[in-house]
Amino acid sequence: MTVAQEIPQNSTTNDSIPGDSTIDYSKFKPSGTLPVLYINTENGDSIKSKDVYLSGTYWLDALGNDTIMPIGSAGKPLALQIRGRGNASWNHFQKPYRIKLDKKASLYNLPKSKHWVLLHHSQGYAEWAASEAGFELARLIGLGWASNMKPVELVLNNVYDGLYFLTENIKIDPNRLDIYEQPDMFEQPDTIPYGWLVEIDNYYDEYQTVLPENEKWDIRYTHKAPEILSEAQQEWFNNEMTKVHELLYNAPTDNTEWMEHVDAVSLARYFIVRELIDDPDGFNGSCYIHRDMKEDTKWTMGPVWDLSCQLREKTDFTIFMPADYSFIPHWITDALRFPHFHEIVINEWNGFYNSNKLEQLYNHVNTFGLALQDAMDASNTRWSQYKLEADNLCEVVNRYIGKNAKWFDANAKRLMDAYAGVNNITDDPSAQISIKVSDGSISLGNLKGRCTVGVYNASGIEVYNTVSNDATLMIDAALSSGIYLLTVKGDQTVSTAKVVIR
Repeated sequence: MTVAQEIPQNSTTNDSIPGDSTIDYSKFKPSGTLPVLYINTENGDSIKSKDVYLSGTYWLDALGNDTIMPIGSAGKPLALQIRGRGNASWNHFQKPYRIKLDKKASLYNLPKSKHWVLLHHSQGYAEWAASEAGFELARLIGLGWASNMKPVELVLNNVYDGLYFLTENIKIDPNRLDIYEQPDMFEQPDTIPYGWLVEIDNYYDEYQTVLPENEKWDIRYTHKAPEILSEAQQEWFNNEMTKVHELLYNAPTDNTEWMEHVDAVSLARYFIVRELIDDPDGFNGSCYIHRDMKEDTKWTMGPVWDLSCQLREKTDFTIFMPADYSFIPHWITDALRFPHFHEIVINEWNGFYNSNKLEQLYNHVNTFGLALQDAMDASNTRWSQYKLEADNLCEVVNRYIGKNAKWFDANAKRLMDAYAGVNNITDDPSAQISIKVSDGSISLGNLKGRCTVGVYNASGIEVYNTVSNDATLMIDAALSSGIYLLTVKGDQTVSTAKVVIR
């Protein structure tokens, strides 16, 4: 077995990373089972900023793997720039980085580019396996290009920094998101509607537009391309998104005009991906949308990014289940008001679920994790705060995706109909209860016999309960804006439904 290059014995801690200065960091070594990426900043300067690039050099040692092309060498390193990246992940001991090569290169045999990111995925809930599963799932379901992610071990300023994933970051490029790219500060009105890459974001960004999405919350759109907007671009974007919001949130459910602006098929596929991996953040942040220059162009979902898996038993759509952080499921909650969108989701789901694509996904995730265990052991030694296991995480993530798929297949149609008020969820189709919501009140009709009626908030706390013997009931409980679960239990009806109070 070819071994990684010896790290100099006088190595000390890279002070861009919190550590104990009394430890001899030269004792930490790459496993020798994965390619090693060596990066040295100029003068060994620490990487402390997410905004300012540092100059440096790099080379990729394939360790004799004939299927991977080595790039540069210790004697002839190549130039790059490097900075920090990420939001919450930047606060971890092991840091994520963004790198910009001086010249395009085919790292790990991937298509040539100057732009790459190094992700560490040190979270304990199988984020790396969920990310790779999500990327592959997006490709299998037909969402177009998704980032490739390759495992490497990083030596930064002569210090072994553990296992990383060399990843294609999202950008408009013939080898990545292959669409027309609109220039910054563009003024021609005929082409301003084309060539956009935008992130629905949950963090502040300099190049960002904040608009009211509805009366409950605002939405942040970070424009990646074009990045710096002219007055004409800003006016078009504001008007376009305001129109999308009005149609999604206020139009009658038989009005599907919003689908003239948003590609509903891509939204359905994106929704399925996030549901299968059980990712609450899917519509909250790192949610990319784009518009190409073509006939009948629309906002199209993707590429997918920043995926995680909750590893829990699903009892509802992920966007309605509580998580250990707050999130706002932009766009999707009110897209689910529209019965025609339900048909699109179910059609896309049936085509995917009745194929062999889930089996392809399981095989892909298992293969991806096969070569990682030794590198994870070495990385766990370097970073005792994190303990990762490759084989187990692949098995666990695949198992939960399989369980989520079975749940979605069994429940999606009934839950979507209940959410939109099309039908209540009941084993007796003749026992349909009518539900109307107006000014914070809920009106029920077609109740049969004695019924116990309860209302629960998104956290599962009961906020209303009564017993009714009448065919109709007005629930006037001064409910605040939000999503509620309505239950009706009786001798002749057992029903639940989602209710949205605006």
